[in-house]
Amino acid sequence: MMRFTHRDSYYIFYIQQQGTVSMFVDFKEILIEGNAMGYILPGQVHYASHIKNVKAWSLAIDANLVNSKNKAQLEESLMHRSIKPLKTAQNEIMVSFLKLMDKTINYQKIHCDLPTTNLVLVDGFLTLFNQFYFEDSNVQPATQENRASMLSSQFRALVRAQYKTIKKPKDYAEILNVSTSYLNESLKGHTGFSLTYWIQQEVFIEAKRLLFYTDNTIKEIAYELGFHDHTYFSRLFQKTTAESPSSFRKRYRE
Repeated sequence: MMRFTHRDSYYIFYIQQQGTVSMFVDFKEILIEGNAMGYILPGQVHYASHIKNVKAWSLAIDANLVNSKNKAQLEESLMHRSIKPLKTAQNEIMVSFLKLMDKTINYQKIHCDLPTTNLVLVDGFLTLFNQFYFEDSNVQPATQENRASMLSSQFRALVRAQYKTIKKPKDYAEILNVSTSYLNESLKGHTGFSLTYWIQQEVFIEAKRLLFYTDNTIKEIAYELGFHDHTYFSRLFQKTTAESPSSFRKRYRE
């Protein structure tokens, strides 16, 4: 299983036209059937466990080509959904755009055109993808008028960037220039979970990835994640996930 497992530094967008795929992404099984769309974030561990009669397109996009607004929206949306069914007309539009991208990029390779066209293609693809993916979705962009939504988005972006070095909720509140209690209430109102929950989620999903995808020792993983005491890391991992790091590694590698 390990040799088919991937962990990439880029975004992967997936447009399926037919068939069935059973895929594990960050240790959760996702079933993709028929016309559907989805994506995988940089750093997520993923592998397919079952593929049947599949016809699909996938597109890898360098993280540097995805603007901050799209990054925030894509990362936030995974809290609500992973796969979106597509209408036949939507699927045909997405596939047509991917074919256009493929032809344009091949043309550029032959004629040595400037790569700026790639940015236009990426922006066009992401605009189209987001339009279909977030249609009929409860995910709303964070706005100044929705203070709780905006704080939640800012906090979660900070955690994703700083979870290895910042573990305390009060430190995130200070960066966002709000009180810890106000930030916690805003986050719970918007997501249903506390500051501590989201910090631990980020820390321990990365711990799971490293336990599964690397051969680093538990001590090495603990230090990489900012824990100076690896025994404390192991106790907290078990408290949060209901099993020890070594038990998790054994279960998913067998």
